[in-house]
Amino acid sequence: MLRFSTPVITLRRRHRLGLAGARRLAEMMAGRLQADYGGSYRWQGNALHFQRVGASGHLAVSEDTVEIQIQLGFLLRPLQSRIEREVRAFCDEHLRGPGSSDRAAAGREGPSRRARGGSSGRPRRAAGTPGARAGA
Repeated sequence: MLRFSTPVITLRRRHRLGLAGARRLAEMMAGRLQADYGGSYRWQGNALHFQRVGASGHLAVSEDTVEIQIQLGFLLRPLQSRIEREVRAFCDEHLRGPGSSDRAAAGREGPSRRARGGSSGRPRRAAGTPGARAGA
């Protein structure tokens, strides 16, 4: 018998919204998803648990952090990358609090691309184009 692991999307972002603001944002997000895709959600402490056909998970909020975990069912497995991209984009757009910089508001933790040996900020050229670097 073949067993497939359940795809899980986990995302953690820092924010400057405070606990009440983060809860309002989580409630708004859950309401939108429920209106668009159905399903249900409920609060348990500072964690909003959600469930619909093909996906379930939770969104835990604190004074300065949001953590989202989504378990995808078999039928949504092919959409995992797209769903994760959309969740990241939503968080990056909405977790901006008063006085926060774009980088801090997006909650990007860990070293920058440059510190990890990434791009200097210049656009990369596709392989085979004039000026393309080996290994770029």
